[in-house]
Amino acid sequence: MARQRYQLHEDFRETLRGEYGDGQAISRRVALYEWWTLENDATLNDEVVRRFGTEIPLAKRSEWRKFLADQKSEHQALTDEIIAHEIRLNDIVYDAFALTPAERQLIEETTKYPYGEV
Repeated sequence: MARQRYQLHEDFRETLRGEYGDGQAISRRVALYEWWTLENDATLNDEVVRRFGTEIPLAKRSEWRKFLADQKSEHQALTDEIIAHEIRLNDIVYDAFALTPAERQLIEETTKYPYGEV
């Protein structure tokens, strides 16, 4: 699932690069790299302008609005599945070592691992 989510990220970036950036890479330092965190299509357009110096044409904005919403939804669904599996794996390990609820809580609080982190 993590590979599938990563591929989703790359495919979206590749679509942007091909459509607006003449194949130019999208650096990790720009907001467009983490496109799934963008608020909406207007924010996406602002970031396209910032990175590639061109706007998403008005005639294509509704297509991009739907595409962004669909891709963000798929991203969230994959992230939710990853988190569920990570939690389940932790529970299996906790059970294997017969950890008490207090011990489990201590581990969770001290590690503070951000489940589903990208």
